[in-house]
Amino acid sequence: MEPGAHEMDPVLVDAAPPPVRPHAVTVTKRDWRGRPVYAWAGEVWSRGRGQVVLRAVWAGPGTVDVAAGVRFAPGTVFYEYYDDARPYGLWQVFSPDESRLICWYCNISTPAEFGPGTITFRDLLLDVLVLPDGSRTVLDRDDLVRARTEGLDAALATLAEEATRDVLSLLDNAHPPFADHRLDRLPPRDV
Repeated sequence: MEPGAHEMDPVLVDAAPPPVRPHAVTVTKRDWRGRPVYAWAGEVWSRGRGQVVLRAVWAGPGTVDVAAGVRFAPGTVFYEYYDDARPYGLWQVFSPDESRLICWYCNISTPAEFGPGTITFRDLLLDVLVLPDGSRTVLDRDDLVRARTEGLDAALATLAEEATRDVLSLLDNAHPPFADHRLDRLPPRDV
């Protein structure tokens, strides 16, 4: 895979924010250096202590080929699980009509920071892709190696590796949100 082939293209940070709706949240992805690279709107689907699940619809930019047969295109629906104590976001990705699970995309990051109407995280480069059949792949190890040579803090690199192991353990042990090995079940709504 070419470096960044599955990454979302950066957008102008100075661009107008998405319109605000009830329970609307703007998610900002920052690179490992802390620079904003992309923002999108989501709607709070459920929440708990230190946790939020959002529903977001891919609006681009463009289409992203994540891996062979896995594509995020306009209209793709994401249920995004964020936690302020865990170094990853777990994204359950569905077809636009929500009838077909495309994948789980587990974004290794710093723990989510929640603010009024905002969620922010720093991307730590590694990702775990889980297909509907349960097969999984760790993506972008080469990006992590390159970032280390470019000054990525050793503690953040260690956090990325540990978080990847944590996500794989959640999958292996069928812990939420992967419980009952029903990868295609929609999360319950409570708002």
